[in-house]
Amino acid sequence: SPQDRASAARDLEPLLERSLAHIRDLTDDGTTLPPPSPDYWEVETSKQTLGTSAPLLMALAASPPALDALGDARAAREVATVAVTFDDVVHDEFAPVYGRYLGGSSVDTAVAFLLPPFLPVTADEVPRAVLNAWDAAPGRMARPGGGLAPGTSWKRDGISWTPTTSVFALASAGLGDETGAVRWLTWLDDHRTTLGSIPEKVLFDGSPAQLAPLAWSSANVLLTLVLLDEAEAGRG
Repeated sequence: SPQDRASAARDLEPLLERSLAHIRDLTDDGTTLPPPSPDYWEVETSKQTLGTSAPLLMALAASPPALDALGDARAAREVATVAVTFDDVVHDEFAPVYGRYLGGSSVDTAVAFLLPPFLPVTADEVPRAVLNAWDAAPGRMARPGGGLAPGTSWKRDGISWTPTTSVFALASAGLGDETGAVRWLTWLDDHRTTLGSIPEKVLFDGSPAQLAPLAWSSANVLLTLVLLDEAEAGRG
């Protein structure tokens, strides 16, 4: 309800304000990419990555509704303008390949962050080059266990990662590809631990490994199910 949204926005207001201020500082109000920084790969890098830039774009694009819920329409309009500017920068800099590194060709999980529902766009509004990179990614990131690695330049150890695989399930649902979403969800379901949790990794032989339950993967699965339910309700 609007009341619940306003209450949640008020609880998050300090975090929202600090985060927006930092993002705007890092990107000079959306006019440039942020400096090189570790992303979800958790490794040092001297190069700018899509895995850092795309999440900042996600944050900028998602902030105006929260600011509106706080009753700050002026700030919402201002941040929306910054988001549009930064969207242009990200696409101008990473197109047409949308590789992990600026100017590189290594496909990465982060290409999904330029798709719905990570960004408030429809499938028809996604640039063709992004869709091309997305379509090519599973074949290049596939691992023997049936899931995906974080990117094509990830070490060839045969391990599938559920965060990436579940991200692809969510983006598939966001694009309206229900068959693809269900395929990734089924794989995740088939490779849970004996207690039913989603692990962080799946080994080459299909065995679950490492941390379980993994909150990121679990959240992606739940969000994917919500989108699939909404699509089913829309047809009804």
